[in-house]
Amino acid sequence: MMASKKNRHVKARQAAQARAARNIKQLGAYTHANLSKTADKQLVNIAQTIAQEWDRQKRVETTKAQNTTFISSPIVKPDKRIRMFAQRVPPTQAQIDAEPIAKRRKLMRQQRRKILDAQAQVSEYNRIQSMPKQTVLERRQAEIAGTTGDQYGRGGIAPSKLTEFLTHENVLGDRAFVAAQLKGGHRKEVIKDIQSAAKTLGLNTGEKRKSNKKRKTTKKGRYNLPYRKKDFPRYMSYNRYRALEKSIAASMGGARLKQFRALSKSQRRALVEQSDFAKSIFNWIESPTGRITSRFGQDKKQYQDARKIFDGWLKTAKQLA
Repeated sequence: MMASKKNRHVKARQAAQARAARNIKQLGAYTHANLSKTADKQLVNIAQTIAQEWDRQKRVETTKAQNTTFISSPIVKPDKRIRMFAQRVPPTQAQIDAEPIAKRRKLMRQQRRKILDAQAQVSEYNRIQSMPKQTVLERRQAEIAGTTGDQYGRGGIAPSKLTEFLTHENVLGDRAFVAAQLKGGHRKEVIKDIQSAAKTLGLNTGEKRKSNKKRKTTKKGRYNLPYRKKDFPRYMSYNRYRALEKSIAASMGGARLKQFRALSKSQRRALVEQSDFAKSIFNWIESPTGRITSRFGQDKKQYQDARKIFDGWLKTAKQLA
């Protein structure tokens, strides 16, 4: 019995020595268990691999952001019918009052509302088009520097992988630094940094989310999230996304939340990462006691204006992706 136990210890030690001798530069899964049983020399190599992938993805995201226009307001291009109405001259209130026939007065009031609404839509589109263009990269840099002029207390810096790259230094690429950290007894910190970077890069870290049986499902039988559960990135946590959806439901109602969920995953990601959509939604709600409620109350005019903006965002999403 003692001999077999001793043999197991010998075999375990030999296996550990064999693993330490291998030149490992990457792992199939960057779990805490896998990283913990990896030798210091291998951790340095793995950190180098992660750093190289970080730099590669950072270049891709930065280039994409430089070539992508940031959308600060929903862009809804007026269709032919709207443009035709906008070219008409609306009847004046004096003309409406002077009309003796009631049905004619009603028709003239309807025409006046349609023409003025069309002119407002064309004017707003022209205003947005004339505004100085800002790239997503410029917007994210301004948010980090705090120079946007916006009081965006709920969301802080808008979530995006680009933000992660711009706000975190790639220290894993410094072999001497990583080796010194390991030698100085900071192995846990190195492992934590590797896991954190791996998660941002979309690599497998072995983390699992708790299932929620009460979660609503789509017709296909599964909740229609913009990311797969295992791929939910750190910069867009599940809780943050759920708060956004709850805010849509509280301010716009369940019907418009369904419309938002009906967008494709890429369209919803584009709305959140390339526009001020989330900011608009969070500005429409209040939660003084922790419960998300609409700030419109009984103000129907504010609600109708916000509803038009929300519908504009949905149309914009289909143009973005």
